Amino acid sequence: MKSNRITALVLALTPILLSSQSLANEATVATDDPVVALEQKLADKRSEISSHAQNLQTQRDKLDALLAERETLAKSAIELEKKRTLAQERLDEQFRRLIENPDTDLTQYRDDYQVAWNAVKQNQSDTLTNDQAVSEQQRIVEGENRQKQLLMSAMENLQEAKKEARVKRLRQELTFADTIEVVHTITCSESLTLAACANQGKTLTMQKAVNTFQSQVLENVTESTTAKLNANRVSFNIHVMNNNVVDSGFSGSNRYITRMQAEMRSQPDEDAACKLLDFAERYCVEKPFTTRKPLLSSRLSVG
Repeated sequence: MKSNRITALVLALTPILLSSQSLANEATVATDDPVVALEQKLADKRSEISSHAQNLQTQRDKLDALLAERETLAKSAIELEKKRTLAQERLDEQFRRLIENPDTDLTQYRDDYQVAWNAVKQNQSDTLTNDQAVSEQQRIVEGENRQKQLLMSAMENLQEAKKEARVKRLRQELTFADTIEVVHTITCSESLTLAACANQGKTLTMQKAVNTFQSQVLENVTESTTAKLNANRVSFNIHVMNNNVVDSGFSGSNRYITRMQAEMRSQPDEDAACKLLDFAERYCVEKPFTTRKPLLSSRLSVG
């Protein structure tokens, strides 16, 4: 009875375990692709740049506020100095009167001058404090600006690295081998002999095989959509390693059908990946490619 319960539990958990394993496999595939890893680094760097931009703006706002305060203090200094000068003149006037009249009261004028003088001194102290704060904040902003440049440089480096990784990945994907089977039908004119009709069918079927193989190569690369847009700029150098006519013969009036299996391999030019991705040629690191000429060019078209 206990054994049955354990068996039931294992069966119930099996889909969950398989699902977890599948997710783990997908994660492994993703992390194995350098382009995916660089895309994550770029996303992280963009987030870091965005966060830094907010902080930089905050520091710039603080500096702007301090500079505005400096301007206010400078204007106040002019007004306060005027008030102090006026209070000084009034106090001096009262001192002259005191000589003529010993009963002259200086208290109010002395107090007014002291208030004016204190205001001037406070403004000078505030200005000194502001100057120090401005200098410190300018240092902070300059440091943040340097950090911004470092972050942007790091971003550019990652973008360059991603381009190089994309080229490398596509180059690996373009070197592709497979065996395909195609069927092609032609209409033979009555003037053609059976052998001539068969040869024409084989030639055109081979052309179709090459075109089909090239389409398969483009379909299977990671950046298929982009590659297809620029495919006409590239020579795929498709080599026919082996071919075999599986079946051939007439079907109906003058219709000749050829079924062919062909083993093929693509070895594009070393700059093919750059052309397909529309990158500058400098991203294509020179690597040796076979110099063997293809038996049949991928530029052939089906008639």
